[in-house]
Amino acid sequence: MRSVVQVFSEMFEDEVDLYWLSAKFMKCLDQSGLQLEKLANLIQYYLQAEDIQLHKHLSNIGAFDVLPYKRWFESGFAEDISDTSMERIWDKVVSGSSKILVFVAVSLLMDLRKPLLMEKSTQAVERFLCKPVPEDNFEWIVDKAMELWDKYGATVISDAPTMH
Repeated sequence: MRSVVQVFSEMFEDEVDLYWLSAKFMKCLDQSGLQLEKLANLIQYYLQAEDIQLHKHLSNIGAFDVLPYKRWFESGFAEDISDTSMERIWDKVVSGSSKILVFVAVSLLMDLRKPLLMEKSTQAVERFLCKPVPEDNFEWIVDKAMELWDKYGATVISDAPTMH
């Protein structure tokens, strides 16, 4: 939560705006946090649709069990991607479309495709995802997430099957 409020404090000078936007944003993220398992399944579903080789590799080594879903969804990616890049995404979250974060996760994994394919264990993937995302990749990740949002539509939860 601290990272979200810190980012918003840099974006808004008015303390009242800062409070209400932070509160609304955190409420949306809290609702997403209650659905972590479903959101994790959606990440797998859409990654398989977009990059079957990467999905298969991550699945084979058990990496889906160690992806930082909690960090991603509880911070709205504030800990991973710069606020200036994420403004378009957060706009969707604040307006009630927090499922866009699924597509940010898919885009992030696709952006990190080559190094992730080189990792041979869950521990290696976990260590790799603790490293900062290169800043020059932020815009591509957000653009790709928006593209996937447009491609698959806003009815994310109801269109995708539950993965077991």
